[in-house]
Amino acid sequence: MARFGLLVKTPILETGYMISCILMILLLSLALADRINHLKFRARLSDQALAKSEKKYRNIFNNIQDVYFEISTKGKIIEISPSANRFFPFKRRELLGEPITKILTLDLDAFIHKVVNQNEVTNFETKLTSSSDRHSFGAIHAIFTGSTHQTSGKIIGSLRDISKQKKLEQQLLQSQKMEAIGTLTGGISHDFNNLLSAIIGNAELGRLKAEKQSRAYEKFNKIYKSARKAADLTRQLLAFSRKQVIQPKMINLNTVINDMFHILRRVIEEDIEISLNCAPDIPGIIADSAQIEQIIMNLSVNARDAINENREPGSNRHISIKTGTIVLDDAYVVKHLESRVGPHVKLCVCDSGIGMTQETAGRIFDPFFTTKKKDRGTGLGLSTVFGIVKQNKGSLQVYSEPGNGTTITIYWPASDQPADDTKQKQSSITPPKGSATILLVEDDDGVRDYATEILSEVGFQVITASDGPKALDSIKNGKLKPDILFTDVIMPNMRGPELAKHVQAVIPDIKILFASGYTDNHIVKDGVLDPGINFIQKPFSAKEIIQKINQVLKS
Repeated sequence: MARFGLLVKTPILETGYMISCILMILLLSLALADRINHLKFRARLSDQALAKSEKKYRNIFNNIQDVYFEISTKGKIIEISPSANRFFPFKRRELLGEPITKILTLDLDAFIHKVVNQNEVTNFETKLTSSSDRHSFGAIHAIFTGSTHQTSGKIIGSLRDISKQKKLEQQLLQSQKMEAIGTLTGGISHDFNNLLSAIIGNAELGRLKAEKQSRAYEKFNKIYKSARKAADLTRQLLAFSRKQVIQPKMINLNTVINDMFHILRRVIEEDIEISLNCAPDIPGIIADSAQIEQIIMNLSVNARDAINENREPGSNRHISIKTGTIVLDDAYVVKHLESRVGPHVKLCVCDSGIGMTQETAGRIFDPFFTTKKKDRGTGLGLSTVFGIVKQNKGSLQVYSEPGNGTTITIYWPASDQPADDTKQKQSSITPPKGSATILLVEDDDGVRDYATEILSEVGFQVITASDGPKALDSIKNGKLKPDILFTDVIMPNMRGPELAKHVQAVIPDIKILFASGYTDNHIVKDGVLDPGINFIQKPFSAKEIIQKINQVLKS
């Protein structure tokens, strides 16, 4: 039985062992399956994160404003962002595999050597340029920032467009240069105009006293004409430097253009066509009409000379003068320093001349810069236009291409006041003898002697003084009561406006006439004459001084 029992128990044990093994295998299978499921879940999460990361990278890559690129150590483009299409006339696929010099103006070997040696480069300035049989466009300034990949050695970086910043920098530098030249001009103009006043005046007196056919008259006449040319140059320099004294009023630009058209027709050759296209009902502008005439004349003469430079037979010979209105917005003002937001009246002068390169166009407002032949121009015409426009808070725009002419557009602030088109009547040249007594105060001996002689010649009684204190001494005792105080503005010891206040305290009804070659903001603000001020600009001729004295007496 014991043996039998043994025989019976053994299969039972084996069966239990097998069941245990099976259970263990099942448990292991379940654990393995759970592990596999967990790994699959982790894998799915990883794939999702990778897909999300890939999508994020792709969005950044596709929408980045800068140009992202990767290049090999040989300078070939491996990858480049779609933003390149904004800068280059190529599709992205056309750039892959091409040398980086296809889109960057640089020395390739030096560029790669610089990046590889430094590992990281920031703010490397270059230009984006390109040209091919199908495409061409102008240079764009950019800065490169990048580094080398540690494993592959390829260069990874980005390009940022800084063209707007460069343009603003150039405009600022140009403005500062103009301001510096203007300051210099204003500083020397006072003394220079005093010298010219004496030269012009004495030349006039010499002509008056010499026989018209004599050699002396001819010499005095040459001196006079040369001095007047020098005076014109000085006035142009003062206009350029925004130091010219102006008396603005409300005018209509169309009226000024139409009134001077016959003068333009005499100045411009008959074989050059001049067309006017003046927009109706344009608003008025606050300006000095003489300055507007100066602008139109200078631009027209410059256009004429550009047309005459075109030697091609049968070429178009045409000048177009246009007016219109425009509202300058924030976008325009950001790109053009010193311009202002708001309604403007525009003046365009277009010509069919030889045109200019971008480099030349950038210098046309520089004083004494000219592309004309010797003795054909001073280079002050357009710089004068520039100064006048800036003095009146306007702005300019130049568009020109070689062989396709030039268009210069001026934007002048518009005003809603009615235009004042009345013209001032000129007084007679010679006043009645003994009609007035003039207290002439001038620190320059040459100007004082000349003015005294010419005013005495036509019958005025003239009392002179070399400065303010001496002038006051001459009237304080009450014996002298002049009708007019004719005084220089800038003098030692006491300026003209201060002297005028002291004299008016003694003689309340005295009339005041100021004279200066450069006012230095003593009777003007930004070159604009204060209301009610009588002023004559040096250098002045005998006719001009007599007319002005007569005008002040009758005012």
